[in-house]
Amino acid sequence: MIFPFLTIFLVIIIYTTYKRQKSTAKSEKTFADFWKKEQDANCTRKKDISDLDYIHVPLAELPFGKYPEEGFEDLELEIRALSEQPICNLNGIMNTDLKMQYGPANLDFLTECDTNYSTLVRLLASYGDRMYNHFHNEDAQIVLEYAISIQSDIAKSYITLANIYVESGQTDKLLELRQCADRLDSIRRNAILAKLDNYIPPELREKLEEEALLMAEAEAVLDDDEFELEDMDFTITEKEP
Repeated sequence: MIFPFLTIFLVIIIYTTYKRQKSTAKSEKTFADFWKKEQDANCTRKKDISDLDYIHVPLAELPFGKYPEEGFEDLELEIRALSEQPICNLNGIMNTDLKMQYGPANLDFLTECDTNYSTLVRLLASYGDRMYNHFHNEDAQIVLEYAISIQSDIAKSYITLANIYVESGQTDKLLELRQCADRLDSIRRNAILAKLDNYIPPELREKLEEEALLMAEAEAVLDDDEFELEDMDFTITEKEP
């Protein structure tokens, strides 16, 4: 009886060793690919970045100076000062990819642009939330809708704006707000969506579910079509005269 157990034991050892070696080989390849890409990125020539989607803060459209004695001056001064700096949303783009696209010589400048963007969306979230807490809902809505328009991924901006929509009877805008969050390329996306779903009325939630179902069906049809196209033989044969 010892031989069957010994055989099973040996098979397990061989299989485990194989999986470990395969995993190690895969990790080594991933590591090698990364360094190859990093080396290529470091050799990329400096490229023109004047056509990047820079953000220009519309200072005239924000409620600056409207409430001089309510403690908004610090945030307004920070936003105004930041508006004079280069700002660009580069969320989700790794440094290696930035160097590959624009050259390593531009990396420090691009990092500054992205840092300024992160600072801006945090300031706008605080500014809009403070407006809301002082019962200036219309102005808070202006600030926060601007923040959402530049793809802010600060949850407070979405939740405060959702509260404003509910309290002011603008529930029809909740679905659009959720769609904006759904388009985010951010690790915070799912958490924001989960919070916003608590604000969606039943009738709008049904509409959302129907749209998601239609989208899934459309994607399935496209996948099937692509599969069929890949399987089809498009070889052209000449007809005999």
